[in-house]
Amino acid sequence: MAAVRQRIIAVSGLKHSGKTTLLERLLPLLAERGLRCAVIKHDGHRFAPDREGTDTWRLLRAGAMGAAVFDGEKFQAVKYAAVTERELAALYPEADLIFLEGLKASAYPKLVVRRGETAPEAICDPRTVLAVAEEDADAGALAELVWRFVTEDEPDEADEPRKNGRPDQDNEPRKNDRPDQDNKPCAEAEPRKEEERRK
Repeated sequence: MAAVRQRIIAVSGLKHSGKTTLLERLLPLLAERGLRCAVIKHDGHRFAPDREGTDTWRLLRAGAMGAAVFDGEKFQAVKYAAVTERELAALYPEADLIFLEGLKASAYPKLVVRRGETAPEAICDPRTVLAVAEEDADAGALAELVWRFVTEDEPDEADEPRKNGRPDQDNEPRKNDRPDQDNKPCAEAEPRKEEERRK
């Protein structure tokens, strides 16, 4: 597969909506296409960094400020420090696509997972939605959509994070889509144009 620019897609939904299950279905389909994917999960609550009883758990519980385990092909590290999803994405420079599980309030492009009658706009900003996945969603069709997003939709340098999903851009949502208006609400732009015409 030709080299592609790394992209980020959030898989978002309410609790127990099936986000992890959807990723489990998508990842092998994307791997079959040669797409290298990594997943970063956001936990809105404090999580246990390891299972009770493991060596790492025992050492952290004993007062270690951090702990790591590694072998010849992988490593796992625990460090008590604040971190952003962009800093974590930088750990996977070889990945074509970073999936973020959660982060429904972010500006990243999203696959919205829902169950029942929950409207997508009740979950996140509808402008950030790439697709809505129901419980029985066609994983093959979603994999095709993601594949095209990563390999064909080349982002423009001025695109917002919600359009290009790139970790090197500011992830703050803008008030409008018009960068030439200094981020003013759209309603203020028209009087300004009229004033310029009078000059």
